[in-house]
Amino acid sequence: MKTWQAVGRLRSKWPLPVLKALLSKLNPPGSQIQLGELGFDALTQSYTLAVRAQQWPLWDNFQIKLNSPHPQQIKLSLQDNWFPSGQILDRLQTGIEERVSPLKLRISHAQNSLVIQWPLQNLSLKPRPELSLSLSQLMLKTQIYTDGTLELGIHTVHNAQNAPKSKNSGILTLAQSEIDGCLGSNLKLQGSLNFKSHLEILPSDLAQIQLGQETLSDRFQAAGKIDIALKSPFKGQLLPFKLQAKGQTTVNMPEFQAEGQHYRNVSSVPFLWKYHSPFDFSIWPDLPHPGNYQPQTMPHQLKLFIDGPAYFSEMKRVIATAQLSIDQEIFVFYDGKTTRELARLYLLKAMGLREQAGQLTADPLAPYGIRVFLLHNHDLNQRGADKVAAIFAQVQTDLFKQIGHSPTLQMPLAQYQSRLKQHFEISPLSRGIAKSDHRKLLIIDGQIAYAGGLNLADSYLTADSYHDLMIQVQGPAVAQMHQMFKDNWQDLHPGQRWKEDRTHPPPAKLSGPLSQIAVLTTDDQSLQIEAALLNLIGAAKDTIRLEHAYIYHEPVERALRQALDRGVKLELIVSERNDETVFEVLNPAALLTLMQAGKPGQVKAWLYQGRGGENDFMSHTKFLSVDGQFALVGSANLVPRSLHSPFSTEGRPLLFNEELSLYIADAGFVQTLDQTLFERDKNERCRAVEAPDLEKLLESRGGPKQLLLEKLKGLLS
Repeated sequence: MKTWQAVGRLRSKWPLPVLKALLSKLNPPGSQIQLGELGFDALTQSYTLAVRAQQWPLWDNFQIKLNSPHPQQIKLSLQDNWFPSGQILDRLQTGIEERVSPLKLRISHAQNSLVIQWPLQNLSLKPRPELSLSLSQLMLKTQIYTDGTLELGIHTVHNAQNAPKSKNSGILTLAQSEIDGCLGSNLKLQGSLNFKSHLEILPSDLAQIQLGQETLSDRFQAAGKIDIALKSPFKGQLLPFKLQAKGQTTVNMPEFQAEGQHYRNVSSVPFLWKYHSPFDFSIWPDLPHPGNYQPQTMPHQLKLFIDGPAYFSEMKRVIATAQLSIDQEIFVFYDGKTTRELARLYLLKAMGLREQAGQLTADPLAPYGIRVFLLHNHDLNQRGADKVAAIFAQVQTDLFKQIGHSPTLQMPLAQYQSRLKQHFEISPLSRGIAKSDHRKLLIIDGQIAYAGGLNLADSYLTADSYHDLMIQVQGPAVAQMHQMFKDNWQDLHPGQRWKEDRTHPPPAKLSGPLSQIAVLTTDDQSLQIEAALLNLIGAAKDTIRLEHAYIYHEPVERALRQALDRGVKLELIVSERNDETVFEVLNPAALLTLMQAGKPGQVKAWLYQGRGGENDFMSHTKFLSVDGQFALVGSANLVPRSLHSPFSTEGRPLLFNEELSLYIADAGFVQTLDQTLFERDKNERCRAVEAPDLEKLLESRGGPKQLLLEKLKGLLS
């Protein structure tokens, strides 16, 4: 159970015209009680309310006088009543207690009066079964001014420093808040909110935050102290109740720990937000613009591989033909038939072996073995690293048994074990959510590179797998991508120097059609991918096509809305189902918002269906093309972690992904992507949707209330 401790004050002023207008709204026709004129005596600072009560066949006209002899006391006195005073006061007391529950009042009868006192009290509310809100030493105050204004205030008598601490397990929050508001005679509401909160997060708390089928603790272990500050003016009306607010929130973490790494003084940019009751809510980080950016391209030879089976076959081919080195950087490496086959190929190559017809023989292309380095970020933590290590340990054990009993190998097992120790290395990046490596990169002999969005798992590489792509690159950018790999390897091996097995030959001369490309990154020094995205969208003149796994990045969505204002057409594909359930709400909501921002027919959208398999429902692509001339594809999703983190520590970004994408400025290759990826998907694997379809889908997934919750969760994605 999460328990929140709150301190602070809420104050509202109700001028006399407002009270009169409010009473008129609270006078339903046909009721046994009819409220009449409200009067005010400035000398005694008391109100007088005319009342007509009917208990067929009798009725009575009388007055109720209200004053506040003490800030924690209200007195109601009957005047000119014919009905028995005790009966009227009993009904008044019952009605008041029902309406203010769960507040506890001390009500006493004194002659013709009710005396209502506000004792100090502790209030506990449970808005949701797993959440408790605790208000300790709560005090209510009233004050009546000479102009007839009634002020109601609620505050706690202690401050955050001496507030009582919860003994419940779970998140402890000390909150200070001030709410000032007033009503006009037309029952219009306006005011301001200032809120500060201090949270102490324990690892066990993350187990209570649900993200689809998983909890946050399944993703990572973290703990720390978080300070949240919120400021907002608000306006609305009381009856019927409506509220609009917009403001900003900042998040600071004096202490933060993730996966054993300690961080201090983590801060965020302001998060801007707006709210229209009941559930229309948006929140986004107020990120600085990354600046105008025009990638510098060079000619390269490209080849497209769509979906896992095509890439898996290509991987096996180029691993077998590698003569100098294999360097692979991958996000996740799940156990399965395909990954065990790859693990076997890696180990054989490092030992200078190959397998033909079930027999092991010397590899004619690399008989002494070659360097095979694998960087991965499986599950973002050491537990994931242990899982991958276990896969390779089992495959290695099986191979050693086979080598030891092989009739075709002349060298003893110990020599192959020595080669493996010399050439093969798995390096897990286990820095948790603070900095994760989301790149998908394979480099063969320092000459050929593959980049895109495919992870290594059966759910990515078999016929029934997530829909995505990889692009083979030959040309000068391969050296740049190889350097990125070396930099991450160096981070994991401080004090060691990178050693090449042999001097790599110069890049082969390119032939055939060439495409102008640039390699773009997101890392602790670069926002190139976000800058290029915004630049591409901002320069669009005719059509933007977008097929992405996850969409929740306000700068990109704002740029798309601005493109609509210029008359640009949008064509959008997202998956109807999603491996991250939060985006089963956020993705269609983004499509709907863009449809509503455009003119009729300006935005066309499709929901990816797949082909009916267990895993192929999901389009995992990260593809955007502009005017059939430019494209951006790779590993980066349209979320802050991939493009521009709002968090930093000591001037360096934190809570972000390292990403790699390809900027392609070649009409021929872009049109190939448009046709073989986007057009094929929308015609063969998608269903077209209009705004009413998206509204119906969102309603079936929880409606506006669920959308509000998923937008908050989306900040953690």
